[in-house]
Amino acid sequence: MACSENFSLKAQIRRAAISISSNIAEGSARSSAAERKRFYTIARSSLVETNSQLELSVMLN
Repeated sequence: MACSENFSLKAQIRRAAISISSNIAEGSARSSAAERKRFYTIARSSLVETNSQLELSVMLN
């Protein structure tokens, strides 16, 4: 993998990982169950994205 591609993948993994905890925190501060569920769903999607990117980085290196 080229150095710039490696950096881009690392940066995307960091952003997705940060998004997980950020959305859990924001969701927990919401008053309605529907809003909390929305943010927790987004957090779960970011978790799946992070997992996929980590698997990809292992395959590419």
